[in-house]
Formats: sequence, C-alpha cells, structure tokens
Amino acid sequence: MKRSLPFQTLSITLALLFLMVNANAQLAAEFVFRNPTLISGVADQDGAVYKFQNVAPGLDANVTVVGRSGPEVFLDTIDIPLSNGMGYDKALQPQIGLHSTADANTSWWLKLKVNFLQAGTEKAISISSFAASAIDVDGDNLSIAENITMFQANSVATSPSSVLTSVLPLTATCPKDQLTGTPVDCGYCAGQGYTVKSDGSIQNCSNCNNTGKLFSVCGHPWIGSDIQINGTSANALGIDTLAINNMATFSYANTNEVVFSYGATTGDAASSATQRLNSLWFKSFNYSFFSLLPVRLLDFTAVARQSGVDLNWSATDQKDFNHFVLERSTDGLNFKEYAMVSGTSNTAAISYYKYTDQAPGNARVIYYRLKMVDIGAHASYSGIKVVSINNGKTTTAITAYPNPAKEQLYITMPASWTGKKAVAAFYNTAGILVKNIQLNAVDQTESLDVSQLTRGLYTVNIYCQDTNLQTRILKN
Repeated sequence: MKRSLPFQTLSITLALLFLMVNANAQLAAEFVFRNPTLISGVADQDGAVYKFQNVAPGLDANVTVVGRSGPEVFLDTIDIPLSNGMGYDKALQPQIGLHSTADANTSWWLKLKVNFLQAGTEKAISISSFAASAIDVDGDNLSIAENITMFQANSVATSPSSVLTSVLPLTATCPKDQLTGTPVDCGYCAGQGYTVKSDGSIQNCSNCNNTGKLFSVCGHPWIGSDIQINGTSANALGIDTLAINNMATFSYANTNEVVFSYGATTGDAASSATQRLNSLWFKSFNYSFFSLLPVRLLDFTAVARQSGVDLNWSATDQKDFNHFVLERSTDGLNFKEYAMVSGTSNTAAISYYKYTDQAPGNARVIYYRLKMVDIGAHASYSGIKVVSINNGKTTTAITAYPNPAKEQLYITMPASWTGKKAVAAFYNTAGILVKNIQLNAVDQTESLDVSQLTRGLYTVNIYCQDTNLQTRILKN
C-alpha cells in the first residue's frame, strides 16, 4: 500500500487559476472536494453518484463512478478524508484496488466523471478555465506503476525533472473542417486563454475560445485530447506537492464535466500492493516556480567508457542549494547512494558538473539518477539514465526496457554511437517493417514512442553507420 505523509504547506506563491462561471468573472484558486454524500446508486459500484457541496463559491459537483476494467477492481472509498491521516483533504482522493494479488504484466483502471453544477441545484455550469493536478503518481517500489488518463484535456504540464511519461504528441480532429492537428499556443493571448484589459479586468480570448490553444493545421480553437500520464514503479514519499517529480497538471476550458480514469500496471513481477490512494487536486501549478526547490536541472547524461561511467549535468537557479547525491541501481527500482558532489549555492548562472563512476560493478545495465538537496534538506530527483556496460569494455550491445513495453521504449546505445545518426526499425513476426524512427544525434539512452504499435512481438534493429544491432521486445 502507498505510504502517505501530511501535506506540507508551500512557501512559494502559486499562480492564480482564473475561473469564469457563465458571464460573471469569478476568481478561484482551487476546487475543494470534501464530505461526499451518496445521492444515487449503490455505494462504490458503477453508476453511483456522490454530491460534493461548495467545491467553489456558487458551485457543487457530482462525481459518478462510470466503470472499471473488470469485476476484480474495487473502489474502497470515493474520497479519503483528512481524519484518515492520508493525503490532502481538499483533493478528490479515490482509493482503488484489486480483490487479489496482481499478476505480472497486468493492468486495471476505474473511470470517474465530475460534473459541475449551480450550488443547490442540478443545473450544469460550464467553466471557462480550470486545472486539475494529479499528485503522487508513483508505484510500490517493486512492480506496480500508476497512471492517470484525463479525457479531452487541453494540455498537460510537468516539472523539468519529472519522472512521469506522457502519451504525446496530442492529436485531435477539428470539428469544423475534419482536419487532424496538434495544439499550438494562441498568438493573440500568448497561450493564456484570456487577456487583461486596461482596467485590470479579465476578458476571455475569443480567438481560441479561451482554451489558449489552436489547431496547428487550421487555426481553429483547440478542443482537447485524451492524455495519459504514466508513473514509474518507484514509490514517492507521500502525497505532497513538493514531490513535483510525480505531479502533472492538466488544463481544461469551456466544459461542465471532467472524465478521468486512475489505473496501474505491473511489470515482470506480481504484487499484492494493489490498493492505491490517488489524489487529484483541482488547482493550477506553474512548475517554473518550483525551480527553486532546490535547483533547476538543465541536462543530465550518463555514458559508459572504458574507464567507467561519465556522468555530466548542468543546473541553474541554485538558490539556497547544497549538494547532489549520485544514486545507482541494477534493477531500476532500488537505488543506493554512492557519491556526493557539492553544489554552487545562490547563483542564477549555469553550473556544470562531472563525475566518473570508476567502479559501477559487473551488472550489464546500470541505472543512474541525481538527488538534489537544498540547505533545508528538501530534495528532488532527476530522471533516470541507463547505460550498458561490459566489464569496463566498450559495449556493442543494445538493451531495451521496459520489456514488455506499453507506451515508451527506452533503448541503451553503445557509447561510441553518442552524437551520431541512427535509425530504429521495428519488424513484426512476419518480417515486415512496421515503424521507422530517425535518430539525428544518439544519446546513450533513447526514448522511442511505441504507443501506436499493436500488441505482439517485434524485432528492433538499430542501424548506425555500418553497424546493425538487434533486440526483441513484446508490446503490450
């Protein structure tokens, strides 16, 4: 089961979320979900409807259990209260699980719908602009990795050091001309969805229908797309917005409902930690503000050499910063600290760091990450970098993970390929080429989008100059 800690009060100012209800401008920083009442259906079953009163001034909300991936999925509680000692009581916190242990390579989900209503009535209210932030999207430190899908969201934002992956690029079909495109910022409102008049009042942007986005192909207002965010199996310490590596903020415009599903998958091992506490806080977060907690990481690379593994990174905005802790793992789950590098404190300039791991061990694959710590002992983690080594010699093999893969496939390349052009070719079991990906400047760990591949077994060939390396993957 996920561990939870009391919510920590932020010491920074969050950007205001501008909210419009009908024609009357109303400012609100968040929607608050507390004390639900079952008003229809059977508690925790599909079709059950819960009333949340006064989620914002003049607004109520109904939360409906839409469905689930199978009868083995149960909803324990629609919203964990603060008295439980877990999470944050302003957020909508459904607790979802399985009736039994989850086998390896399985997945499950439960779908919910939130409808906004005029307070004290069942009259639908369309909200012009709001946000929903998924907090603590993590795992069980063994096999489980959580995910959340927000349907018809305008956009998603994560921190620069996020460990989450998203299914991108976003695509949708414009209802006006049936052209398929991706979202781009509206030039009139600079992607804000609103403009500020000379008297200080806020005016919806009619150019983009206050979504802040336009279709790339035709310039019509963006309508949103389904966005899935996938966590890792590593467990984060509690439901806390200081853990920005495990957070994602989704934006919405011109709608009176939000449909989303919380779910999870297992990797190559079974797990009994299937009861998961999920936290969706209807509040906007601007992750650029978090660059001071404790540092903004600009770049991080890990490259295997004959002398060891060279780790290079750069950082800026190092206000009250103290040090980096280098961590490594042989399974991508259990990390151990093995070195510390002092940081440059109280500077906005870019600082460059280097460390060579001269004794990475005998494992063929090594996982690396940085723990960044400020003077107050607050910490944040970088993304994970993976290298392939072979007893200190230059490797001529490639490694693919996770395997089976679902959305993203990570492939480690030989160090000698770094910076060179390469091609990743996917062949099905009949030997037919089904996908080609051009790599213009190879990094030692390349992330490849395999979300569009159908389920099955594939051979992956990586061509670089006159060399062809091969591996096999299973697509879930």
